[in-house]
Amino acid sequence: PEALQQFVKLTPQNWDYKGQHNGAAGFISEDLAMLPILNAYGTSPLINYNSDGLPESNRDYAIIGLQHLAIQSLWKQGESHDTRLQELAARVAVLEVR
Repeated sequence: PEALQQFVKLTPQNWDYKGQHNGAAGFISEDLAMLPILNAYGTSPLINYNSDGLPESNRDYAIIGLQHLAIQSLWKQGESHDTRLQELAARVAVLEVR
């Protein structure tokens, strides 16, 4: 949950690759590397590393998987909030009748 919260707080960036005007968008690899998400090798599964072990590019499919987990987490929270709101609305209705 903490890692998902940190991920959701990241701000996607826009950039153009050198010599291109393509308006790319996404996350900065170094920002993703700072998240407390590690694979069995002790590196981030969200990025590719160069031969020097430095962040080089993103693994888009891994990021999509993490985004899906974040959406699921928010969805579950929303369901519990909806249930609580329904309970409170029922209590208010009973009090209004009195």
